[in-house]
Amino acid sequence: EPEKPVTREQMTVLADRLIKELPCNEEEDDINFSDVSPDRWSFDSIARLARHGIVNGFPDGMYYPEEVITRAQAAVLVNQIVGLMK
Repeated sequence: EPEKPVTREQMTVLADRLIKELPCNEEEDDINFSDVSPDRWSFDSIARLARHGIVNGFPDGMYYPEEVITRAQAAVLVNQIVGLMK
């Protein structure tokens, strides 16, 4: 469904696939978004991008993975990835 909006979670997983080869300290397990449990299908991607500083949660400690990603959020995410790949 190409017209269907993309969620923050889906965009994070897509971005993670782009940067999978970049080194990241996987030992750090300080990613504590209260709405992203370790058994969530996207947890590893969200945690990896958070460790890289590419994605952040909200001040209330949530990530809101099922919310539709805004254009502004997507632009920031893409800009962060481009910066890492330089």
